[in-house]
Amino acid sequence: MHPEVDAIVTLETGADVPASPITSYGFIVRFGSEAYSAAVLPTGSAGLKLNTPTRVRLRFLVEESQDFLRVGASFSFFEQGRTGAGTIV
Repeated sequence: MHPEVDAIVTLETGADVPASPITSYGFIVRFGSEAYSAAVLPTGSAGLKLNTPTRVRLRFLVEESQDFLRVGASFSFFEQGRTGAGTIV
């Protein structure tokens, strides 16, 4: 089972870099020193706009990520030269 959670994410750099395919789980979410691969549902992260908070659904590749998926948990993310920050809602 792939854990899923809603989050507010803000793209901070790399708006000109293409997003990874949803199926690649290339949206890497980092909670402190722990990092987990995720997919942005339903259409991927290509629709994220620079410095604009956006509500998304994240599907994580591994169940171990569940330990960090608490409301209010902050994270950073990177994806092929795109970076930003987010919060679990």
